Amino acid sequence: MIEYLNCCPICKNKKIEEFEKIKIKNEEKLFELLKHNQLASNWSICNNCNHIFLNPCFDEEVEKKLYGQESVYRKYSINEKTDLEYAKTIDYTIGKTIPHKSHYNLIRKIMQFGKLKKGKVLDFGAGFAAATGAFKSLGFDYEGFETDKWCNDFAKKIGRNKIFSDNSLIKKNWYDLIYTYQVFEHIKNPLPVIRNLKDNLKENGILFINVPTLEFSILKFINLNNKGISCLNWGHYHSYTKNSLRYIFDQLNFKIEKIWIGNGDINIIARKTINKQKKETQYKNKFISWKLRLKILKFVLIPICQPLFYAPFNIIKKYIILIKSKLIK
Repeated sequence: MIEYLNCCPICKNKKIEEFEKIKIKNEEKLFELLKHNQLASNWSICNNCNHIFLNPCFDEEVEKKLYGQESVYRKYSINEKTDLEYAKTIDYTIGKTIPHKSHYNLIRKIMQFGKLKKGKVLDFGAGFAAATGAFKSLGFDYEGFETDKWCNDFAKKIGRNKIFSDNSLIKKNWYDLIYTYQVFEHIKNPLPVIRNLKDNLKENGILFINVPTLEFSILKFINLNNKGISCLNWGHYHSYTKNSLRYIFDQLNFKIEKIWIGNGDINIIARKTINKQKKETQYKNKFISWKLRLKILKFVLIPICQPLFYAPFNIIKKYIILIKSKLIK
């Protein structure tokens, strides 16, 4: 059910250390859904590329339960909400004709720095295709790939039909852009997946990856999901850093056009190249600062942010929900 790693899953460096212990009591619901009684794990950090990863992590049997037919991760996230209520917390544009603002702004930035005009796009790990309206409004020919059965079924229920789960339908050398949003933290072995995606891009095509930062992951799980999680959770295999993302794209011979942090996420725009000469990149090691950064976050920033922002935010949210329910009645 679990698998121990003796090296970094990104750069294969064997000098890894414990980074964070998981407070297992906060994850009991997930383990109950998985019918799994192994209640122990840590996060490790690589002292070469600074990648942070779950160790031990789930094996393939559990991964299939998380994102396959059973869709345990969805059951874990949805709590007491209906499918539609849960979907609307992620995509407020459901039932409307407006594009999703966050996706729209990211796509515009990809077009700018990737020197990309309209073309064929694959939304890889599309969920229930929240980005589809934004891509259509900007003139892209949209396809979405998603392995989670619930997401596929729900997308079709709300009329988003250009989404599929059979990876044999992903075409080779076909797409001008492959777009992934909040996907690769959930993928256990990212390098072979990215290597395959490169084969699906046209020459000079663009791969875009968006993943949450360490800080946003912790703050999000504490305050927005109201589950009381005070560490990175079991649903994510990885917490990427700029260093570890640069390592991946250099190894796979991409040209990085832009990498930046915004709205709590790391974003990277990379171009498929044929003739780019592979080089050994020297990374500025920030191993000690990452460990210090976690302590400042947990023991300084979170205690300050919670009472000043998140507590009032959650109270206001509860009153809005209460008022809406009364108005509906």
